[in-house]
Amino acid sequence: MLAIQSALSAIGVAAFYENFWDKEVVVAPRSEAASQELGDLMEAVSSFLDRTDIRLPDVRLVQDGREFPFGSYTRERRVGSYVSHDWVDNERVFQAYREGATIVLQVLQHSLPSFGTSINSLELLFGCSVNATCFITPPGSQGFSPHYDTYSSFAVQLIGEKKWSFYDSALLLPLSEDQLEEEWKSVKPTKEIVLRPGEVLYVPRRQYHSALATEAASVHMSIALLSADWLDIMRASLTNLDRNPRLRVSPPPNLRDLPSLGDERPTLEIERIVSDQLDLSDGLRSTSDDVFAHHVDTRSGRLLDLIELSRNDAVESYQLQPVPYRLILRDEYTLLQFANKELKFPSHIYPVLTAICSFDSSFSVNSLPDTHDEDSLLLLLRTLTEEGFLRIARIRA
Repeated sequence: MLAIQSALSAIGVAAFYENFWDKEVVVAPRSEAASQELGDLMEAVSSFLDRTDIRLPDVRLVQDGREFPFGSYTRERRVGSYVSHDWVDNERVFQAYREGATIVLQVLQHSLPSFGTSINSLELLFGCSVNATCFITPPGSQGFSPHYDTYSSFAVQLIGEKKWSFYDSALLLPLSEDQLEEEWKSVKPTKEIVLRPGEVLYVPRRQYHSALATEAASVHMSIALLSADWLDIMRASLTNLDRNPRLRVSPPPNLRDLPSLGDERPTLEIERIVSDQLDLSDGLRSTSDDVFAHHVDTRSGRLLDLIELSRNDAVESYQLQPVPYRLILRDEYTLLQFANKELKFPSHIYPVLTAICSFDSSFSVNSLPDTHDEDSLLLLLRTLTEEGFLRIARIRA
């Protein structure tokens, strides 16, 4: 998302991580370069709410910290013998909005196809899963009471203004599974910020905050950074320990009652096994793999490609599908990973796949290295298109 990338550039990437990441609130000014993107995003959000096929949990309604029951804005839909009760009733949603409710659009990276690519880019940039939520708040209204989140986030103001109030932070950085249980006690804010269209606000996790629309309606996008902490990484590293048979043995009940005996303590053997086998690089790799597995599938035109391939006509040019991928060379084969699938090829195909992945625009079979005959290259291109890694380039009228 260009607005967030521009915000990082304005603050300075090194300065952001050193001074603000998981620490402090910061605001970045409006970026003219991102204005068109934000306008397009607002149009896409509006068009989404025109649809009559929206289902839970894509939409929530909240007002002053109160969650509307799903049944108050959903309807039943029947198709033959199938009955579903989770279809969103647009008229009820807009009626609630007119009465002061905030419309919350969740997981927008899956609802807005054009937005999925931006979220994938942010996941690559921050190295974590990213979730996009849009908050549409009527004038003078507030969706949530003061609270903190278990994740850091960027707020990008699309339309109107929103007054953000910040209070003391929680003592410890919250874990992803933490729940806010204590009752909020009203206190004066320590800082207040009015966020204007195009501006970007960073809010670290554990920072108590609330947001109020001013005299006009407010629309802002929240980009949640679901980053793994060191405890998450350690847990992911521990998964490899299940292969050790000694760790599968249950300790005797009386072990819990034994005092610590220093180097003679009965748990020393187990501690040494864990210490010797615990490798944080395994955890880092595992959490990275999890992010990669949950990228948004932003491929398009697959049905048209399959139909065109079925005609057995010559395809003049191809394009890469806009989806994150990994190209890995092993001793015995080449591995191509994308969209939760893996394709294996002989090792000698690696240079050709590298060339294919390097194209920024459309290319033809004649653009590829001449290390293989044309029939083999055409078969490779056909396979990659059928599997959805490539798409057929079409000239738009």
